[in-house]
Amino acid sequence: YYRGLAESLGIADRVDFLGFVPHAALADFFRACHIVVLPSTDGRQEGFGLVLLEAMSCARPVLTTPVVGMAGDIDRARAGVLMPPGDSKALAEALAGLLADGPALAAMGERGRRLVEERYTWGRVTEAYEGLFEELRRSRAASQPRVETLG
Repeated sequence: YYRGLAESLGIADRVDFLGFVPHAALADFFRACHIVVLPSTDGRQEGFGLVLLEAMSCARPVLTTPVVGMAGDIDRARAGVLMPPGDSKALAEALAGLLADGPALAAMGERGRRLVEERYTWGRVTEAYEGLFEELRRSRAASQPRVETLG
């Protein structure tokens, strides 16, 4: 379908359909990109956006929507651009604007890399979960009634 669509739009010579990229080749794949676009429209289908973390870990800027779970972090870190879901015109304009400014892309990519290192490494995620579990344990212990016996 998409090959036919690219053909009918007259852009088939500028679009590559790569198919499945093996895990071992992902870093090289992302490094070969100027920008990674994930135009999610439904949070039930794209809850978090792991592909964006993978791209940012390779210092690549991202273009996405507020639908993905880490959109707020991307926006705050200025690691990419958020555009309205389902707005193909906004997507095309944002993409064209970004691709026209190489230095801005590089800076976004570096900020994305720092975001991943500061917040999303396995060590950071583990620390966050440990903190959450400890907080839940303390909260539960504090809410348990004390039982005293007479004896």
